[in-house]
Amino acid sequence: MTDLSRAIADEGFAELPVTVKNGEVAGILPLHHRDPFDCMLIAQALGASLTLVSNEQLFDRYGVARLW
Repeated sequence: MTDLSRAIADEGFAELPVTVKNGEVAGILPLHHRDPFDCMLIAQALGASLTLVSNEQLFDRYGVARLW
């Protein structure tokens, strides 16, 4: 286990893999946001019912839960 992996686990978090399904969802999202990395985060959050921690209000247009 790397130091970063250990630190993540010690804080009670888990790694979130990027799946083909995430890519498919990100690819069909409306173009409110043109940053592909942010679209992948949105797709992951939607697919796993997670809350994104971000001050990016544009994320709200995707119906994703957002904290901050």
